[in-house]
Order: sequence, then C-alpha cells, then structure tokens
Amino acid sequence: MSRQKVSFILVALLLGLFALVAVTFNQGFFKQSPTADVKTSQNKYIIVLKNDATPEDLEKFEANIISSGGKIIHRYTEVLKGFAVTMPEDVVMTMKDDPSVDSVELDQPVNAYTT
Repeated sequence: MSRQKVSFILVALLLGLFALVAVTFNQGFFKQSPTADVKTSQNKYIIVLKNDATPEDLEKFEANIISSGGKIIHRYTEVLKGFAVTMPEDVVMTMKDDPSVDSVELDQPVNAYTT
C-alpha cells in the first residue's frame, strides 16, 4: 500500500475519532450530573407561592424572608409568583409549611439532554 493511501486512511480515522468525541461531548455524556453542582448552590432556593397569592401576600412573604435572615436574589411576578433566595436551611423548612407556599426547591443547574 502506498504512503499516500496510508496517510489518507490515518487522517480519515483521526477525523472520525474527532467527530465521535465532539458528538459525545455534545450529547452530555461527560457533563457533571446536577447533583454534583448542589454544593455550589447550597442555601439557594426557589420559593413558589400559590397562584392565588396577592401582591400584598408577596410583600409580606418577602418581608418574612428578609427578617428571617434570607436575601432576595430575584422576585418572580409574571409566569409564577415567588422568589429566588439565599437563606438558612432551618428557615426553609418552616417556609415549606406555610399554606401560601406551593413549592420550595433547591436552586441548581438543570440540563436538558437530547437524543
């Protein structure tokens, strides 16, 4: 076999390997799992209030978060009613029991994987 053919085959194999690696990374096989990022978002939560919460309810809840040692990162008012906050875990546990709260979730990265 000539050197030119061998070189061509090696280049083709290397390009194929490169394409395979690129597709694998793009598919997310080597991304960190969401649980691996939990430590970086510790004490950051998304608190969603029930749909029937009034603007006054939002203000009272915001004051409650601040007075409990929390910090409002973002206030959600359009699609949902709630807050992105940082606060101590023990305070979060009491917030979950509030009847005006729909959900409390740890704020962490979310990745969409496609096939």
